[in-house]
Amino acid sequence: MRSAKVILQVVESPLITPHSHEPSNGAKFDFVFTYAHQPTCDSRYYCYRIPNCQDFEEADIPFSERRCIVMVNSNKVEGWFGSSRVGTRKFARAAEKKPNSVLDVYGAGWRGETITWLPIARPKEYRCAEEDVLVDREAVAEYRQKIPLIANYRFGVATENYRGTKGYISEKLIDVMLAGTVPIYLGEESVDEVIPSGSFVDARKFGSHEAILGYLVNCPESEWQEMRAEGQSFLASESATVFSVSAFAETAMEILHKL
Repeated sequence: MRSAKVILQVVESPLITPHSHEPSNGAKFDFVFTYAHQPTCDSRYYCYRIPNCQDFEEADIPFSERRCIVMVNSNKVEGWFGSSRVGTRKFARAAEKKPNSVLDVYGAGWRGETITWLPIARPKEYRCAEEDVLVDREAVAEYRQKIPLIANYRFGVATENYRGTKGYISEKLIDVMLAGTVPIYLGEESVDEVIPSGSFVDARKFGSHEAILGYLVNCPESEWQEMRAEGQSFLASESATVFSVSAFAETAMEILHKL
């Protein structure tokens, strides 16, 4: 019989650690610290929003000087664009068919290098990861270089590797907003209950990769500015504080005080 109190912290997406969301597993812990907001009033559960470092100053790069779309993520086996219908790989291939380079991809695995122990999962090369680039691709893994990179683009792919209703909203969407760029989002179905729907491009509204790309390429500056402004207003509002490191720490301290 154990005497020490034990806490389960749920951090990864439901795709990576589905067992973290199994109620019978959560019942084995004294407290559960999770981003998945619970429908019941179980006092053992403490909910938070995945925190984001919000100290980056928005870059004021004119619309005309920005490249079109950027995607920063690894091309791993689980790296899907929220669903099998709209995957990052398929999105990248569709972008490559455009006459001009509309998408720049940063991250491991997009240039044909092996990034998994599965030999059958060796990724194919993508031309959008071979075009002229703004920074050293290998250095983008450092968070401090990710935001300034995104700031050079009008739109940034900010989608989760899981699509559902668990409350999983990672740093991806906030990162793009912090850069003063408009996110393209697909993942948490109730995201617009937390973040204004007018501040991002909702991928659910498009029926194909080609449709999304067509909108992004031809989006007028006035419409882009409206979305961008709404995103910046959200970041400056009280509503955005739930994604702050301090809010995360306060909730964690509540659990520690219970102990």
